[in-house]
Amino acid sequence: MANVDFNPELPTYYGKTCDWYDVPCHLSSFAQWLGNFLLWLIMKAFDVVLDAVATVISAIPAPVTAGAIESAAGAISNAGYVSGLVSLQAGVAIMVGCMAIRFLIRRLPFIG
Repeated sequence: MANVDFNPELPTYYGKTCDWYDVPCHLSSFAQWLGNFLLWLIMKAFDVVLDAVATVISAIPAPVTAGAIESAAGAISNAGYVSGLVSLQAGVAIMVGCMAIRFLIRRLPFIG
């Protein structure tokens, strides 16, 4: 019987093949993976912070001129009188509540 060298295919990590008994090779592969993971985590946190900053900046209203403020003040005072007559605040609250309840009921199995 011929002497056969048994060398099965081992998994490769970052292009490097490690034997099962080569602990330093596995440790360096793990260290490289851990370094890549930490870099990804830092970049993800930076991305979340930048998204939050972009959201805050986009929520800032555009600057308006004095003439636009005066004309809007007159329209708002008239709209406030009309909305008080028809109870717009209570009506909008009821409509939003009804739409939210309808949305939730449709998500229940066998009911919606």
